Amino acid sequence: MVKRLLGAVCAFLLLVALGGAAQAADVAVLNSQRTADWYTEVGWDYEADMDVLRSTLQAGGFSFTEISVEDLEAGNLGDAKVLILPNTRRMSPAEVAAVQEFLGRGGRLLALGQTSFRDDKNQKVRDESYQLADEIGIAYVAWFGAAPKHAYARVVAKDHPIFAGLPEFIRFPRYWAMVNTVRGGAKILAEWYDEDQLTPSQAVPENNGAIIEGPAGNVIYIGDMIFTPGGADQPELQQLAINIIKYLLSK
Repeated sequence: MVKRLLGAVCAFLLLVALGGAAQAADVAVLNSQRTADWYTEVGWDYEADMDVLRSTLQAGGFSFTEISVEDLEAGNLGDAKVLILPNTRRMSPAEVAAVQEFLGRGGRLLALGQTSFRDDKNQKVRDESYQLADEIGIAYVAWFGAAPKHAYARVVAKDHPIFAGLPEFIRFPRYWAMVNTVRGGAKILAEWYDEDQLTPSQAVPENNGAIIEGPAGNVIYIGDMIFTPGGADQPELQQLAINIIKYLLSK
């Protein structure tokens, strides 16, 4: 009886400790079942991408916690200063509102790929398509997914902290890109380039942003999901992600 009681007490204390660690995490990652379902529908490996994201955060030494859709809708992000939305295509109005509120009270966001491109029912919500278009500072133009386009992100904001220690051309693994036009004061930090490293992937400069900083300076957006097994073979992408998170945490 005493042993069982002690075991129960230890288990409770462990849960409290883990809960406290989660609350104290600097980074919150949305682990969305809606995104997982979408990946299954199109034949992609959601857990493989999430594993690369987790290993990147561990390599950077960040304290992080994973939150569910329900957590985000309720605004339960603990003490996180940075939220990561990894290719989170399907977002409910409540999720979007929670992200906007998080940013409004000083939070920062790393958004990737198709984040907020559709609602939770996979329906288009607004003309610009992205529900977080104003916060990111973009409007949707097209999607591309074939070589030789969008093979590299060429750094144009060379003094920006997120590019410390990185080459001018950062290799992307898939030739995939959400092509967007910047607006509302958003800044293009790196541009899409073809395989030859000579040809801009999009002829219109405003549509050629690979890495974009939002108008308020509290959002970094990348036009592809860099946390993929292919990306894991490219240390520059991991270092880029680590630099971005450090930068957002420092703001």
